[in-house]
Amino acid sequence: MMYRIWKARGKPDFEDVVKDDIISRQSIMEKNAWEGEGVYLMIEGSEEALKRAGDLLREKGVGALGEKEAEKIYKKIKSEEEDAAAGMGAIFG
Repeated sequence: MMYRIWKARGKPDFEDVVKDDIISRQSIMEKNAWEGEGVYLMIEGSEEALKRAGDLLREKGVGALGEKEAEKIYKKIKSEEEDAAAGMGAIFG
C-alpha cells in the first residue's frame, strides 16, 4: 500500500481534505508532532487518493514530507501502533 505524509500547522489545515469522498475511504492517521509544533497527516491508500490529497493540501499551503523524512516518521508511527497493540493484548490477553 502506498502512503504519503504531510506536516501541517494544525488540524484545521487538513480537516476538509480528509472529508473528501475519495480520501476518506483511505487509511488516515493524524499524529501530533513529537518535536516542535504541528500535526502529521499520514494517508495510506490508492495513488489516485494520494494525488488528490496532495493537490488539495497544496492549495492550503501544506506540502508533503520528503522521502527520507517521511520514511522516518512512517516507521515511528507504525512502531507506536505496534506498541499500543501489544499493550492492549497484555491488558485483555
